[in-house]
Amino acid sequence: MELSTVILMLIVASNYLFGNYLKANIPIMWHLLNWLLIILLAYMAVDYFKKRK
Repeated sequence: MELSTVILMLIVASNYLFGNYLKANIPIMWHLLNWLLIILLAYMAVDYFKKRK
């Protein structure tokens, strides 16, 4: 399993577990997590298409 996949799973898990807490108390942190998720997904997609060529 690749490192990016592991990081992605960690972000998803932490967002799932602490999402509501962060949204209520530290909204900035919650937004950062979501942006990180989007950036990582984009990176993984690009990486995947590069490997396919």
